[in-house]
Amino acid sequence: MYSLVQMARWNQTSDDLKLLAGQDPQANLLAVADINGAYNPLGSGLVLNVGESLAWIGMILVHPEHRRQGIASAIMEECIEVARLAMDNSIVGLDATSAGVQVYKNIGFQKSFKIWRCQLKTEAAIQIDASVEIIRDLSMYKYTELLSNIGLHQKLAGFRLIQALYPEGAWVAISNGKPLGMLMTRPGRLKPFIGPLVATSVSAAKCLLGHVLRYWKKKGHNEV
Repeated sequence: MYSLVQMARWNQTSDDLKLLAGQDPQANLLAVADINGAYNPLGSGLVLNVGESLAWIGMILVHPEHRRQGIASAIMEECIEVARLAMDNSIVGLDATSAGVQVYKNIGFQKSFKIWRCQLKTEAAIQIDASVEIIRDLSMYKYTELLSNIGLHQKLAGFRLIQALYPEGAWVAISNGKPLGMLMTRPGRLKPFIGPLVATSVSAAKCLLGHVLRYWKKKGHNEV
């Protein structure tokens, strides 16, 4: 799977994949070809159980030289079977790149919202509210409180999974003891990831973002 990530120039690290794949070994799929006695990866996919009724499909990748041969569709159909039968989940979601949208439409997926992938220089100047404190939340106690307050408690399982990729990257914005926002960050193969970021105000979101930019700048990264 990691070799396919490198070919696609995706940002996941080998540690990311080991942790994700370790959630349920039966939910990791790989299409391979036996070429001269060696197994060559043609495509991949995995299924994650991230909520009470939600499974998430990810890492749908196909070798550049073997695309448009039905490999992605075959993997997707198997992933859906795993999600609905083995995991007993009624809702299956995924993030779609522009290259994969038609594949997922053909299977029956519907658009729910649009995601923008953005890049930002770590030296970017962001105005900070001095009344907001940023703390690391290894226990995720404040995360749980915030998500419950804003009706996103079902997201907690997915956030715990992301936190496990880089435990020290879980941050919370607090004012007067009350959590105002949360952000997760972790290293990437090409550059650090930022997200998810959830906040009750733009001010809290800016404080979290500014803090994490400074964090990665100190570690020698120019961009996130």
